[in-house]
Amino acid sequence: AMAALACRSVYMTPQATIGFDQRALEKSGIADATKVASYMKVGENRGRPVALLIKMLKPELVVYKFDRDGQQFRLSKQQCDEFNLPVSDKHLIGKDDARFQPQEYMRGGTPGNYSAEEAEKLAIINRVYPTKNEIANRIGVPVGRNPLPEHPKAAVIEIAGDIGNGTYEMVQDKVRRAIKEEVNVIIFHLINTNGGPETVASVSQMANDLLDKTRGERRIKTVAFIPENCTGTANFIPLACDEIVLGPEARLGDMTNLVYENANKPFDNTLINERQASLLNLAQKSGVSEAIVKGMFQRDLELIQVQEEADPNKREQNLAVQLKDKNDLRPGWKELGVVKKKGQLLLLTANQAVELGLARTTLQAKDMGAVQAIQGVYTLYGISPNDVIVMRASWLDNLVLFLQHPATTTMLAIIAFLGLILEIKAPGMTVPIIVSAVCFLLLFWAHSWLSGQVNALAILLFLLGIVLLGVEIFVLPGFGVTGLSGIVLMLLGLSLVVVKQWPQTPDEYMVMGRNFGIFSGGLIFSILGAFAIARFLPHMPMFHWLILPAPDEATSDAAGTLPPASSPSMLGAVGTAVTELRPAGRACFGDDYIDVTTESGFVDAGKRVQIIEIDGLRVVVKPV
Repeated sequence: AMAALACRSVYMTPQATIGFDQRALEKSGIADATKVASYMKVGENRGRPVALLIKMLKPELVVYKFDRDGQQFRLSKQQCDEFNLPVSDKHLIGKDDARFQPQEYMRGGTPGNYSAEEAEKLAIINRVYPTKNEIANRIGVPVGRNPLPEHPKAAVIEIAGDIGNGTYEMVQDKVRRAIKEEVNVIIFHLINTNGGPETVASVSQMANDLLDKTRGERRIKTVAFIPENCTGTANFIPLACDEIVLGPEARLGDMTNLVYENANKPFDNTLINERQASLLNLAQKSGVSEAIVKGMFQRDLELIQVQEEADPNKREQNLAVQLKDKNDLRPGWKELGVVKKKGQLLLLTANQAVELGLARTTLQAKDMGAVQAIQGVYTLYGISPNDVIVMRASWLDNLVLFLQHPATTTMLAIIAFLGLILEIKAPGMTVPIIVSAVCFLLLFWAHSWLSGQVNALAILLFLLGIVLLGVEIFVLPGFGVTGLSGIVLMLLGLSLVVVKQWPQTPDEYMVMGRNFGIFSGGLIFSILGAFAIARFLPHMPMFHWLILPAPDEATSDAAGTLPPASSPSMLGAVGTAVTELRPAGRACFGDDYIDVTTESGFVDAGKRVQIIEIDGLRVVVKPV
């Protein structure tokens, strides 16, 4: 506390406190004469109430207050002597002070820990500002946090167009990747972005997660670059960043689609308040003025631009400019003009956002391509283009956004249920059930917490492929659509594991090419190796015992062609299904019990069936 109190000017945000709580008292130890003398000297030099400062060190003291040419605070001489505290007489209650009727202001035993509002009233600090950005503006330092090293490494995350719920997973994945690459700054390039009411929850969570991940143990600077438009929930992203850079024609804070259901009809006040609360919670963490957020949602709020009044005792002053509710205007501020009238929502121009400290600066971006516009941001932060990783939406990100679109989701559900119903009505068709399974898999993957995770999709596709291949081997006879689909899905799943993420730089393309080369080479080698082993293993001295040798045609009883399961004369014979045929099972023809399979569909036990094909061990029947 003393380091702050020793400064010429002390500014605090509303959430801050100054003084000593119980933990600080235990850490600082006993209030000895040296500490008391130091706090007394700081208070006298900076014009702060010494009695309240010493109370910080010794909670047992009683502080008295009286009015003598202004607010005065004193300590009891008897108490200071009792605790051996070397406090000057001018800070103790004297005989002349009795006529001013000193009143007990702080009881003994209460800690000397003051809230921001209380500290300002007691003249312990100079002023309370709503946000850290406004404090930075007041003292004339660049807005923002996290100074960058001499040669910073940056990641650019491009977000364009409409923001959907899938954007949350996309940004999460790219932020994780940026952190893994150990970048110093993450730049969000917002290109004509817009987010509707349905995305409030997901985008709010995304913005709060961004704060948690970039302001943890390893601090990463975050910058939002908005060349032109940013509307609706898209505004949550820049308001969660350390700094905002705008194009000269950009507009910030357009929440029209979150407040108005249509041109003349606002949403219910409960919904509007919930959406405002989400952004206020974010603003409190990121240091954005509550007045700005409220102005974006409240039509009846009148906001004015105010400037701190000059101190006649100081020569050079950097006077702060703020946005305030007109009803909250206090002495010490003068009105400069109305920024938001009643009946409209707050929409800040680029110059207004910079003037109010919400944005750092404006850069020429109109009529420029995305590549040229972002170069100005690199120059502003001293970033070399060679040290930038650009992360655009990949094919997988676009797939998620496409699958999460309400129309696509509805169509997937319809196709999935149609396939399921067709397979139930006409068992054995196999294609409808395969299509249904793939649709359900994509549907649940796109809308679950696994959304956007390529490894999760790869695993799900591979598992579905194994299931289909198992059905082909153990349930369905022969090798058809089911088995082929299973192999294709398994190969697709393995390919996605190799890709992991779609490359966006030449180095990443080289890595993907190398991985695909290794994967393809291994796959070809495994196929050739299987054929080689099947052909040569029986003739190798050390391994021939692993495979049963073929029977000798001259001596073995097993020589010759295996007899068919049934005589060809049974073709057309009619019998009874002994078991359910799903589609394989057993049927009785006279005194013979034969393994059969149906031509298509299922047949219940006890139904009449007719043999329509005999191919070696395979007997095909149909219900009659």
